Amino acid sequence: MKELREWALMLVFISLASFIYWYLLPSGRISETAKAVVSVLAVASACVPVFSFIGQADVSLAYFSDGEEEPSAFAPSDYYAELAEKTVKEKLELIIKKYTDADFSVETDIHITEENCIDIKQVSVIFEKYPEKLPELSLEIESALGVPPVFSQKENEDA
Repeated sequence: MKELREWALMLVFISLASFIYWYLLPSGRISETAKAVVSVLAVASACVPVFSFIGQADVSLAYFSDGEEEPSAFAPSDYYAELAEKTVKEKLELIIKKYTDADFSVETDIHITEENCIDIKQVSVIFEKYPEKLPELSLEIESALGVPPVFSQKENEDA
């Protein structure tokens, strides 16, 4: 129901904006082109629910009721989780490289909430050798991500 209300508000807004735009434009060749573009935009926005339905039709047709849960047409939380993990790891690498040249690896535990918010549960950094300014590094990571990092060191295989 929320989506329908948002769609209706979008149609009202685009319609009002297009009528105002049409009356403010002087007549002429450029005006006709601009009016055509606005008309295409209005028609496309009116067709949004149809396009949405067509995008979900493949999944609906492939579903056969055998007691299994119907698959979702699009799982945005998986996409957002992967994107968030990639972004967090890149940010961590930039921060850590300011403090050490030693090899390290990063592990994260990131979840996407139902409201599509990023929830960073844990950030682990495994160093070959601890950096000298570990407390400063910890503070910078915590201020950047809002989560205190967990540091560990790889054990030597020779020992």
